[in-house]
Amino acid sequence: MQKLIQYLFIFCVGLFSPLLFAAATTTSSSNNELPLADSDLDSTSSSLEATSPSGGMDYTGVYVDLSAGYAAVDWAGFNQGSFNGYSSFAGLVTGNDQGGFTFGADSGYRINPYLSVEMGWYYLPIVTGFSDVSPNLPSLKVKSWLAYAGFKPTLPLSKGVRRFEVFAKGGVGYRSLSYSRAAPGATGFGDDNEHYLTGVLGGGIQYWFDQNWSITAQYLHLWGCTDGSFVSKQAPGVNLILGSVGCQFGLY
Repeated sequence: MQKLIQYLFIFCVGLFSPLLFAAATTTSSSNNELPLADSDLDSTSSSLEATSPSGGMDYTGVYVDLSAGYAAVDWAGFNQGSFNGYSSFAGLVTGNDQGGFTFGADSGYRINPYLSVEMGWYYLPIVTGFSDVSPNLPSLKVKSWLAYAGFKPTLPLSKGVRRFEVFAKGGVGYRSLSYSRAAPGATGFGDDNEHYLTGVLGGGIQYWFDQNWSITAQYLHLWGCTDGSFVSKQAPGVNLILGSVGCQFGLY
């Protein structure tokens, strides 16, 4: 978990440092300018309001974010499931044992500047290895993906022109697990498709270029499954570290 937090911090700093530097430079330059007349201030205020993502009014709209990043999924350290060495047929994970590349998308409706409803889908890295379920199973491949639906509360970090925002996410998650090269005749196991429902929780920071386009750094966690009834349903939790490009279509 400590290493995951370090990766998330480095990712956010790398993504947003140029934007923060540019914002600080702009602020410094504006402080050195001569005072504006009242008419100029009114014109400037109207211009900033027009370019704000909120458009100077309660903003609603449909948005889509395309994302990519790293999925930390610790199959190697998971003490249950099809790769667990609990029997004489000791399991071994050989591919993506602790995670790998992920991509996906989310889409939602922004009810107002402070709350959205959202759903999303993400591909999870394919895991390969040897199972301990049966000696007749030399290798195993697990394909997986997740989907979720929930709420996204948002808080702006500045007044006036809305540039930086922080947000949280919470809702219900669905995870699909598809097994191949399974052992025929193994009790409770085989070429199998399983799924489970659980919770998701996350958060991040978003930067708006204008009222339509933005970039985001976010973290999303989906809980794992330790249901003892089905070996093939057991899976470790998922931690997504993502960078996103988003577009919002306003309905005023």
